[in-house]
Amino acid sequence: MRSFLVLLVVGLCACGVPTPTPGEPEAEAKKTMSYLRDVQPLVERSCKSCHTAGGVAPLALDTPEQVTALGPALWSAIDSGRMPPFFAASSCNTYENDPRLTDAEKALFKTWLDEGSPLGDPAEARHAPTPQLPVVRHDVELSIGGEFDVRKMNDTDNYQCFVMNPGNTSDLMVRGYEVIPGNLAVVHHVLAYVVTADQVAQLEALDAQDPRLGYACQTGGVGIQGATRNQVAGWVPGQYPSRMPADTALLLPANSRLVVQIHYNLAALNDPSVSPFDRTRLALETAPAGMYRRGQILPMLKPNLAIAAGDANSVQTLEVALPPAFRGATVYRAMAHAHQLATQVKLEVVKPDGSSRCVLDNPKWDFNWQRDYTLTTPVQLVTGDRLRITCVYDNSAANQPMVGGVQQAPRAVSWGEGSFDEMCMTYLTFAQ
Repeated sequence: MRSFLVLLVVGLCACGVPTPTPGEPEAEAKKTMSYLRDVQPLVERSCKSCHTAGGVAPLALDTPEQVTALGPALWSAIDSGRMPPFFAASSCNTYENDPRLTDAEKALFKTWLDEGSPLGDPAEARHAPTPQLPVVRHDVELSIGGEFDVRKMNDTDNYQCFVMNPGNTSDLMVRGYEVIPGNLAVVHHVLAYVVTADQVAQLEALDAQDPRLGYACQTGGVGIQGATRNQVAGWVPGQYPSRMPADTALLLPANSRLVVQIHYNLAALNDPSVSPFDRTRLALETAPAGMYRRGQILPMLKPNLAIAAGDANSVQTLEVALPPAFRGATVYRAMAHAHQLATQVKLEVVKPDGSSRCVLDNPKWDFNWQRDYTLTTPVQLVTGDRLRITCVYDNSAANQPMVGGVQQAPRAVSWGEGSFDEMCMTYLTFAQ
């Protein structure tokens, strides 16, 4: 999580607006760049949705002075492709609200910086609309039930499940959700699942067995059969509030409960300034049942990973027949998930004739930015389709994690929810 904050501070985003074609009179006459005319629209369009006062990023880019002061850091992030944090390959598919730079836009920003970051003439100031992050109405507000001390489990990766009662005596539909982590330094992921009324007694029994807040989760699940097929919310580093696409919503049956699994990565607690307490919350935007088509969020994954120690290019692939839940479905959104050794996560639909359609390809996997991607054109799945997932890992000596300031030696890695284990999966949001 500390690396996530460093990326936010050092790597800031920029993108662009159309610039004159070389050879046009205006382009030939222009000898210097102008912040107000050339750079300001880029910042407004591609940075300020996050980097504004009170925004989700820790630094604001609301004024020319703020942008100018960070000029070299901005360029480092732009040139390396770290920002904006949108890593889905455009060669695979197209996605809504893609803020990335063209080569011409990169060159414009670099020229402005090289020329001393001139402010320019206020009379020539231009603006661009700032895309807004999703906003979720807090119709139902829930919490883990108090302050949880993450140190009461073990020393590295801790999993605790918390029971939340939305209090709905009739069916509801969830149009959007917002997970508010209570401690960004240690919360690694948050997954919320529906537990139907007929399983509530079993859930409450699990909760009662643990004297602490919540109950210890078995790695890979929440202890309730079938619950993980009814996901209603999720959060990983880099995730924003989320709204269901198109005319879909998730079902929250009457008298159900939510079980929320939180993975705490305790490496940050080596820093004594980091708090060991968490108060994660969950907000839901709801609507009466029947107003929307029922959507679902389900994973496609390769569980049997075998990544050899020292292998710098371990390619793991699984192709399966279309699971029944996906048959006839329209896929609106995809999100990849892996851990720290991954370098690529890719999902394709393989057609009966052997051709393939790419849904999501993240060829520069970044553990600190695991966002979802809404498809510009939804993918329709039909009988006979197959799903193929490919994940690539760098398990070389140079790519090992640090523990207590010491880089670890390569070891054989398999599937697991620990930070030093690996995963290979995508989450698909769809409706039938």
